[in-house]
Amino acid sequence: MVTPLRPGLVGTVVRQAGSLLVGREREIDVLTDALSTARSCVVHGATGMGKSALLSVASSIAVRSGLRPVRGVRALAGVDRHAVLVADDVERLSAEEVERLARFRGTVLAAGDVDPDELGLVDAVRVPLRPVDDVVVAEIVRRRADVSPDLVSLFVEFTGGAPGLVCDVLDTVPDIPDLPAVLSGLRLPRLLRAVRRHWETLDADAVAVARALAVLGSSEPDVLGEVSGLELFRARSAFERLVDARLAWDEPMRMRTPALRHAIRHETAPELRDRLHRTAADVLQRRCRSASSVAEHVLECAEPVGTRWAAPVLHDAARTHRAAGRPETAARCLRAALREPWSGDVAARVAMALADLHLRCGIPPRADELARLRAFVDGEAAEWLDAVALDWRCGELDPRGRARLVGAEQDWLTALEMWAFRDRGEHAEVARLMRELDTSPDRGCVALGTGAFVASCVDAGKPADAREVLVRLGYMGALPTSWAHALLSHHRSRMHLALGAPRAAVWDELTPHESRIVRLVLEGETNREIAARFGVTRRAVELHLTRVYRKAGISRRVQLPLVFGS
Repeated sequence: MVTPLRPGLVGTVVRQAGSLLVGREREIDVLTDALSTARSCVVHGATGMGKSALLSVASSIAVRSGLRPVRGVRALAGVDRHAVLVADDVERLSAEEVERLARFRGTVLAAGDVDPDELGLVDAVRVPLRPVDDVVVAEIVRRRADVSPDLVSLFVEFTGGAPGLVCDVLDTVPDIPDLPAVLSGLRLPRLLRAVRRHWETLDADAVAVARALAVLGSSEPDVLGEVSGLELFRARSAFERLVDARLAWDEPMRMRTPALRHAIRHETAPELRDRLHRTAADVLQRRCRSASSVAEHVLECAEPVGTRWAAPVLHDAARTHRAAGRPETAARCLRAALREPWSGDVAARVAMALADLHLRCGIPPRADELARLRAFVDGEAAEWLDAVALDWRCGELDPRGRARLVGAEQDWLTALEMWAFRDRGEHAEVARLMRELDTSPDRGCVALGTGAFVASCVDAGKPADAREVLVRLGYMGALPTSWAHALLSHHRSRMHLALGAPRAAVWDELTPHESRIVRLVLEGETNREIAARFGVTRRAVELHLTRVYRKAGISRRVQLPLVFGS
């Protein structure tokens, strides 16, 4: 005879169970009614749905109602039919234990990720556990921390509405707002154990398809077959077995939850996972899929893919991520492109994209990256790299241990704004920004902004103001070779002409090496002697002098003293 339940008993037991049973009122009522009439119950659902917690609550209710629970099928010997058998994880029972369970004539409380029909409990009450909705997940999460609706949606998407998995994530991540950044690396022990149990029962084809699908995310049958290394009909048949095991969904083919997908990826050996990503990248590239979808797999490879298509695809993916407001992912794509084989054209595009990220998004370069790029590019891309290397001194730290890049992007934008005001003839605005610009003369952005100020001063008929600034910053001597300093040098020559100093203007047009050669010529050295001094051919010296003649507007060596003095 079953003792009637005391008022308030169910509520007390549920409160003791904590967050796992939030939103499970209907299922608890079904179990309570079944226990009142001594009927068997089977709680079934996927991993993390709260089966064990609900079974524990039912067992507690049975105890407090005067019933005598017996835990485990092996304890059935000598048990009368009035006892309550409590069996968790029934999907792990052997065939013999399932047969003993079916022969038991007492009340059974069973739970597991299993079809109830397989247990032989014909008259048992079935209690399916389905995913909970956003409201329930929000209540579970907000019992631990106050989070935004976006984070709640992320919890729902990642766990598939499984309360147990939500609680596991909350236990694993100490700082909930950081969840988006650490989600892909979470290792949830509950899911890892479930995956290993499934691998014990599934065949090799199904395991191979599950691992390939975990790498792909979602897929069409033919792509899944290629990546898993199976013929199409075998891959499709294996996928159906994953659906039957409640591990995957169809249309499109995907794992049940992102959490399960990540658990399978973590369970896969690193060498096998790397090989699957390489295969996926190659298959998707041959099928002309988007650059970002191909790059996703290239980025997961520990070593370079080593194919000619990789670098251009990674560059295009970086451009997509940059436009979508994901600069960190864009930087990862560009750095991965640096590892792959490339042509000079691709190297130039990668260099320009890296420089743009440095300027616009404050992502610092590394000295080894610039060194490799600088060996492959020239022209405008090389000038960008020179300016970046000069301004940020890659690989170094300031006295406080921070990357020198921090804050530099604003100075570059100020310099570019100065040129915009100069083009509109607004000298007062250029002068105002010059006062706000940083005054470190070894920085490319300062040289660029100073060039705009000098050009604006000459346009406004105030070359003396420009000279004063150049003297103060130390820009009256030789300048480094970079695109920013080339602009400054050009407008400094205009300033000298405006001040009535044509000789200084011509000197400003020369490169540092050309200036050294002119000085030696004026001291009386021959081309052969100059070539020997610098370790170059006489022809190289003649070419330098030819460029000097062109800049100075002369045609012969003997005219040099007329322009530059003796």
